[in-house]
Amino acid sequence: MTKVKIEFSSRIFKDIKRITGLYPKIVIDEVLWLPIPKFLGGSPDQVTVKIPQQVHMDFHSDLAKSLKDRFGLPVGGTTGSTDAWRDFFKDTPGTQQEAFDRVKNLSQAYDSKYGTNILYHANCVLNTPKMVTKYP
Repeated sequence: MTKVKIEFSSRIFKDIKRITGLYPKIVIDEVLWLPIPKFLGGSPDQVTVKIPQQVHMDFHSDLAKSLKDRFGLPVGGTTGSTDAWRDFFKDTPGTQQEAFDRVKNLSQAYDSKYGTNILYHANCVLNTPKMVTKYP
């Protein structure tokens, strides 16, 4: 059996599910990762990092838990949407920077554990004004 590497957005999975009601059964070894999540203000045009799929899923799960434990907002859904996070950051000065710090701390932990370079790219994005929308 020949392994084929396919790179595409997880949005495709959502579109297939929406149309067919089923998730496709595809094994993906690596994904292209945005170091600063869009719902926290990261640009969709930021540099992407290739990381293992399972690391990506675990990171999102750990980040969602960390953010919800600290701020009380879930990640995703109506109450944890990008708009909800943006409004929260605007209404609560300093919280976006704290969320960025949580992303950086988790990135550093994952880099140490898995040998990735997420923190380096997260810092690059955070230091490039056009790549992140910062709220007061």
